[in-house]
Amino acid sequence: MDDNTIPARGKISGAYASSALIKNGRRPELVLTKALVLTQDGHLAEGSAMNIFMIRDGVLITPPVTENILEGITRRSVLELAKNDLGLAVLETTN
Repeated sequence: MDDNTIPARGKISGAYASSALIKNGRRPELVLTKALVLTQDGHLAEGSAMNIFMIRDGVLITPPVTENILEGITRRSVLELAKNDLGLAVLETTN
């Protein structure tokens, strides 16, 4: 959800309705239980109810909070564990 409508980092109760709408908009013939969410620019932002992380060449990659993603304790914990406990570099990017 774009920050111009409801700030994603505000954890406003009504904003969680977008997750339900996103899941309802997925293609049922694919038998998927989750959906991926794109930014207005077409970049991967998050899942219907989760953050997205990827490891490539020893680097944990995730979209930055500037992409209107839900910034929360789970995301913060994954980033800290990746850096401090696993020794991974962390890159927040849309590329």
